[in-house]
Amino acid sequence: LMSRMDGIISTCTAAAAYLARPPDAIIPHGVDISRYRPPVSRADAWRALGFPGDYGIGMFGRVRRSKGTDLLVDAALELLPRHPGATVVICGSCQPADRDFRRGLMHKAERAGLGERIRFIGEQPFERLPRLFQGMTIVAALSRHEGFGLTPLEAMACGCAVLTSRAGAWPDIVEDGVTGYTTA
Repeated sequence: LMSRMDGIISTCTAAAAYLARPPDAIIPHGVDISRYRPPVSRADAWRALGFPGDYGIGMFGRVRRSKGTDLLVDAALELLPRHPGATVVICGSCQPADRDFRRGLMHKAERAGLGERIRFIGEQPFERLPRLFQGMTIVAALSRHEGFGLTPLEAMACGCAVLTSRAGAWPDIVEDGVTGYTTA
């Protein structure tokens, strides 16, 4: 079927790698910048969320190993004691198969005395997501595998610093050290 197309468009270099022939264009997904935009005051946006601390480090997406939730929690266990103003907010649903994984992460945070500063807030209403992004200072997207993943774009549209893995489209979106940071 694809051989009979007038043109082929891919959303990212990673997806294009699966095609038999190179795409004619790579056009990434976008976000609605009328919804996802920087807050007037990040400090006020953070305070309005009601979490402890002075600023937030967020992760948005399903809570599971493939999304790298454990990578953020492990990093937070080392960093939060040296950064008392930071709170990690993990927003996203957890499927029944991943509940033990989440429970283990929450237990690690509690054992380290950081249960109040590593918050699992579950899936949130779609309408609340822009406000959550606006309150974060940093947003991490650390997936081990990803198709495209809009989270870094939503975070960037809200003026957040982003830290991503090199999964999926993120190397196309985040220029390391310029528009965000990537990790191996």
